[in-house]
Amino acid sequence: PVISSLRWIRVREDMTGQQGSARVVDFERSNDMLLVSRPSGPTNQLLRGFGLLKVSLHDTRHTEYVNIHSQRLRDIATSGRGDAVTLTASEDKTLRLTSLISNTVVQKYEVSSPAWSCCWHSEEDYYFFAGLANGRVLLFDVRNTAQHVDALGESDGGMGGRGAGPVVSLAHVKPSLVTSSSRSSGLLVGQSTRLSFCRHEAGSEYKWCNLAQGSVTSVSWEEKSRHGLVSFRPSKGQPLIKHTLFQMEDEIADSPSVNARLISSMMGGNAARLLSRTTIFQHPASPDRLLACAGDEAAKAALLYDFGTQEHMQKLSCLSAGQKEILHTKYFEQNGEHYVAALTETNLALFRWGQAA
Repeated sequence: PVISSLRWIRVREDMTGQQGSARVVDFERSNDMLLVSRPSGPTNQLLRGFGLLKVSLHDTRHTEYVNIHSQRLRDIATSGRGDAVTLTASEDKTLRLTSLISNTVVQKYEVSSPAWSCCWHSEEDYYFFAGLANGRVLLFDVRNTAQHVDALGESDGGMGGRGAGPVVSLAHVKPSLVTSSSRSSGLLVGQSTRLSFCRHEAGSEYKWCNLAQGSVTSVSWEEKSRHGLVSFRPSKGQPLIKHTLFQMEDEIADSPSVNARLISSMMGGNAARLLSRTTIFQHPASPDRLLACAGDEAAKAALLYDFGTQEHMQKLSCLSAGQKEILHTKYFEQNGEHYVAALTETNLALFRWGQAA
């Protein structure tokens, strides 16, 4: 079929709990399930708290709740090791590793400030990063069960991300193995005042480089094309949500500094009261084109942006969620199929790329 006859089709929608307050979603590949953060609910008096709802992609009737934290989850990061261990960050000032096989917490790390974001190192299975409300970015090694092993940008008295607002979003970048504008590896850091890149130097040092100013709501990275997507809240000079596609460039060969080269920007609505996570991915039928999917409060839907054609490609709505805002979108692939998950406070909708009826 030609590309024009293909589109994103809603294939299912699940309630994540009548009490609402779902925030983030991730795909757990080793068990083919979606993980949704939510409260335990009023009917569970013995396990009051916050945790993950496991939603099977194979059995639409099967869901299971795992209690993990005492306060709200801010982020989920599934491990690429295939061991069904998931990382969560919470306002209770802890990061926890949970086995989805035994449904138990297997490791807990306490931090000095609410944990707002987390992600795994995309090359080293033992390492993960955490972004805190006080602006700090910490590196952990799961073999060290006591505490973090580094505070990025704070060696030799540096400030790192402190003073620039909460760390709302993180994305790890692998080094490029081929010639590109930047071979740097490190961590993209989105805060309420700026987008930064912590470049991994020789040894274990990280060099903090500022890329752009603005109130970031989400940052994501598309590894195959080595493009990033950053979403900004409206501001006095920019009344609409802005989704910006960029590439990173080394200033000179072997330079410690990195710049963000703007490719293009596309505009959303005029409201961003909530932190909405966006996702970037290659067009399923035309990999040279990059797509972005973002929840839009004004539209009460997720909007698909095609950076190849500079057009709004499609509007994805959750049918039974009323007029709820979409808080998180997540792209993933399973068994050769392409999916986008869209999460509101009460509902999870799943869309698949396919032939329109």
